[in-house]
Amino acid sequence: MPQDTGGKLNLKKPVGSDNIRLQTIGIDLPYNFQKIDDAFTAHQAESANKHIHSSGSDDDGYWIKYDDGTLTQTFTITVEQNFTAWLGWYRAVHNVEIPKPFIDNRYTVSVRAISSAGQIVQALGGSNTSITLYCYRPSETSGTTTTFIISATGRWK
Repeated sequence: MPQDTGGKLNLKKPVGSDNIRLQTIGIDLPYNFQKIDDAFTAHQAESANKHIHSSGSDDDGYWIKYDDGTLTQTFTITVEQNFTAWLGWYRAVHNVEIPKPFIDNRYTVSVRAISSAGQIVQALGGSNTSITLYCYRPSETSGTTTTFIISATGRWK
């Protein structure tokens, strides 16, 4: 006789049975949860391989294209900083070509300066083929080089 569970699923194994009964909706399932879990894990692994369309790396960095049209790419650039006075700060502007162009300019960008301390960096996507980096410092230090790691995610199809 089913028990009233107040709308909650009752997954207790009935005595003397190899099945469980979801008593609120009346569905019999095998009691072997390990097989269910194994099947789910196998499905996840199989599905994960189908999501990557292509990937690669070259001198410009590395990239992954997914079946759903998403493109992620990470690349490194080193530039010479030439700062000019700007609103009480010093600013350098760099236009950077994206190694794998996106289909439009709706993408996200993150950037990290890894070889120069004491500056604020802002990255803006200008077009589907380039990013503009704005570097700000409280003092003028032109002629120094800075290496940036840039990651961008957008659409390739």
